[in-house]
Amino acid sequence: MEQPKKSYEQKIQELEQLVQQIENHSLPLEQLVAKLQTSLKLVEDCENELQRIEADANRLLQHEQE
Repeated sequence: MEQPKKSYEQKIQELEQLVQQIENHSLPLEQLVAKLQTSLKLVEDCENELQRIEADANRLLQHEQE
């Protein structure tokens, strides 16, 4: 069964938790690498979502100006 898609806010919260764990300096190397990879994926997902929202907002603003 497929998991429901995480909201932007949920992704940011997960990213903040991962950063705290990474900054703790107590993770074994393998776990650290895995958490860094997950963090990079979350950052990429959030950036893509923000770009999509910005494009939508720009389209709405252009439509309002017409």
